[in-house]
Amino acid sequence: MINHFIKEKLNNDNVTTIDEGINCLREIIQGIVLLSLYKNGFFRNVAFYGGTCLRIFHGFERFSEDLDFNLIKNVDISLNQYEKGIVDELQAYGLYASISKKAEYDKGEVLRRYINIPV
Repeated sequence: MINHFIKEKLNNDNVTTIDEGINCLREIIQGIVLLSLYKNGFFRNVAFYGGTCLRIFHGFERFSEDLDFNLIKNVDISLNQYEKGIVDELQAYGLYASISKKAEYDKGEVLRRYINIPV
């Protein structure tokens, strides 16, 4: 069951169409993911940047689905150590998710993870 916070957010944002609801839910999910990463110390070594960052912190209108991060310290970091925290945080809001990756994208400087939430 979807958390009361999510229902309130959808109501307060005056969502009137399915597309608006989907975009609002995507924004909520992005916020929950960022909250989980913050709680688990991710931002001690990593900076949040890109289109979503510009929308959240500077009010840009453009919607971006991905979250972009860049290392700010020369440290070895594994995204895997944050995945359980993200899934647990989403579940606390009534969103049951899994995280997947494609091996071909984890062979260089760019690492990607995909959050899958069944509809």
